Parts: sequence; C-alpha cells; structure tokens
Amino acid sequence: MSILSTIPAVGLIIALHLAGHGLVPVSETAAGASVSAAPAQRQQVPVRRATPPAAQPEVQTEEMAEVPPPFQRDWFYHSDRAVMWNRIVTQIGDPAPELEVDAWRGDAMSLKALKGDIVVINFWATWCGPCKSAMPTMNKIATEYADKGVRLIGICDDRRAAENFDQVCEQYKVSFPMALDVKDRANGQKYERLWFPFIVIVDREGAIRAKGLRPASLAEALDALLEEQPPKS
Repeated sequence: MSILSTIPAVGLIIALHLAGHGLVPVSETAAGASVSAAPAQRQQVPVRRATPPAAQPEVQTEEMAEVPPPFQRDWFYHSDRAVMWNRIVTQIGDPAPELEVDAWRGDAMSLKALKGDIVVINFWATWCGPCKSAMPTMNKIATEYADKGVRLIGICDDRRAAENFDQVCEQYKVSFPMALDVKDRANGQKYERLWFPFIVIVDREGAIRAKGLRPASLAEALDALLEEQPPKS
C-alpha cells in the first residue's frame, strides 16, 4: 500500500475528530479530499453545535439595609449580601434578651447585672475551627478592655461535641466567663445566631448594637462604640 493511498483515510479521521469537538473543517483537503485526479466524494460528517443556555429566572434584588452606626460595613461577615445582611440587622436597637444558662465556667453573669457595661457575647462551638482560632483575640480583648467597662461572655454550642467544652477552654486558657448553651441552642435562637463564631455587642443601655462581627474587627468596633459610650469615671 502506498503512502498516498492512506491520505484520504487520515483526512477523514481528522474531520471526525474536529466534528467531535464541535468544530467545522476549514478546507476540503483537511476533511480528507483525495489527491488523485478523480476527487473522492466528500464524507458528510455531522457537526455538533452548541446548545444555547436555558433562560435563567430573573434575579430578585433586595435593598441592602444601612450599617448601624457607629460601625463600618466591612467589620461584619456577609455585609455585601443583602439577604444575609438584612437578617443580621433585624434586632439592632432591640433590648438584648437575657441569657439562660445553668452553670458558668468562671463568674456567673447576667445582662441585667451587667447593665452599664458594654457586653460582648461570643457564640461559638468546640468543633468550629474559626471559633478556636479567635480565642486568643477574645482573651486579649477581655483583658485589655476590662478597665473600659467592657465584658466578654462566651456561649458554647450545646448540640454538638459539647463534651469537649472544658477541654477547649483549658487548651486556649480562656480568661472570660463561659457557659454551655441550653435547651438545644436556646440562647443562640434568641439572638438569631446564623453561624459560628457569631459575635454580638450589647451597649451600656442593654440594647443590641451589632451582630455578626468578624473577630478581627471586634477591637475596632468596640473603640467606635466607646467614643459614643465612654467608660464612666
């Protein structure tokens, strides 16, 4: 068999390959035209064409709620998503619900007793990596802001891996009062907790001022609120 006699077959293979990728052969020679005097009949190769994408339903836009003063939007998680953000700010300005806790690790706390202080409530979980990574920051703020009338409270998830509560507190040398949530996340539900860690700030008047803060932005948020509500002399 001569080399020339194999060219049409090779050309047909190339054409089939191109068609298989949704491409059209550029020339008849590339499609396997014969090089002899009598051209061979062109092979009809079905061409796969792209199917236009299905029409997408119209996206319903939701107006973004304002950032509660004196805070900045980028201090919060999900502040660029209207659906999530508008859920975060629903309780801003409302009286903070009292915490229901059976037993404390450290001093017993109540929001009623702490009225006049700024209170940070940190909802966290023993299985939550970002929660544990934030513990050194929480410890530092609890120490550095104590003389400014700021108190930290930790409420740990009671639904999953709650048996590790004491171990994690000891591992991270937690320096502020902690307690397990009760009754299947009853306290988290009161504050409409959406994720872990979920940080809430209650002001000196007992009103919720911020929810869903990033741990790395907590100090900035407290500084801003302290300008509005400085410590009592």
